[in-house]
Parts: sequence; structure tokens; C-alpha cells
Amino acid sequence: MTPESRPSDLPVAAPTEPERPRVEEVPAPGSPKARLRAKREELRQKKEIDLIVPGYGGVLAVRYRAVKQEDFERLGQRIAQMGADNVTALDAAIDLLTESCVTMLYRDEPDQIFEPLEDDAGKPITYSPALAELLGFEANTAREVVLGVFSPDGVKDLSPLVHGNALSEWMQGNDDRINRSLLGK
Repeated sequence: MTPESRPSDLPVAAPTEPERPRVEEVPAPGSPKARLRAKREELRQKKEIDLIVPGYGGVLAVRYRAVKQEDFERLGQRIAQMGADNVTALDAAIDLLTESCVTMLYRDEPDQIFEPLEDDAGKPITYSPALAELLGFEANTAREVVLGVFSPDGVKDLSPLVHGNALSEWMQGNDDRINRSLLGK
């Protein structure tokens, strides 16, 4: 055998098979795989949460959305600009509530379905001066509106923390840790 005819010591690439299209396996109904996939899809679809505002007899609520990562970063920058000495948990909660508010909700009786509150132009009412006007108080900023809604007596109450904590738990996937009275259950 001559050196030219000897097999090479280098590895030889295995022939490649044509890539087959991935066939989605449909799990058996009621199987753990099917139940887990259904639960994941339910979680994926749940992009908003409605929380009842304490003190209004179950007729006022807020619909919140999950806050995206870039929104959290912006909130963090705003809080950092305020300075660590001036920031409280209440400030952070109010920022989170105003950032994630989709609309305010109302119903005439606690056993009825909530309906979104809208202004005269048909736009959703959020933590804005329009909400303050609707509720009969004056406010110029979202922060003042939040405090006016959660603390009608004007005392710097910690009530917004209740929604802030519930919203934070929900965005972390800890729905079971939310106070059921805020969910109307």
C-alpha cells in the first residue's frame, strides 16, 4: 500500500439527510402534556388583569396590562433621577400603576359585569384629570389622580401599594398570591 492509497486519519463528514419538516404532535386529550400546553396558552393569552379599587363597594376597578422590559427600565431610570432619598415604595407603585393602566372600569352593582369608562370622545379613561373630574376632585397629574382615587380623604394613604403589589405578583406569574377581594372573587 502506498501512502497515497492509505485511508486518511481525518474524520469524514457523515452524509447529511435532507431536513424533514417538523410534524407537530397532538397530545392525547387530558394527558399531562395536553393540560400543560393548555395552561401555557392560557397564560400566554392573559395580557391584562382587572383589579377592584378598595373602598368603592366593588363598583370601581382598573384594567392593567403587563409592563414590558423596556418600560421597566424607563421607570427605573425615572426613579433613579428622583434620587434614592426621595423615592418610596409608594412612588414606585404609583409609577407602575400609571404606566400599566389600560382603563378604569365601572359597574352599577357588585354582581354585574364591569364596563370600561370612556371620555366624551370614546377614549378610555385612565389615571388622568378626566378621572378626577368624573369622581369630583381636582388633579393635574397622574400621581395626584392615583392618590385621589385610592385616598379620597386626602390622607397620604398607602392604598396604591395594594394594587402595586397585586400587579407585581401577576406580572411574575404569581396569580395565586393576589388578594382575591381585588379580583372580585
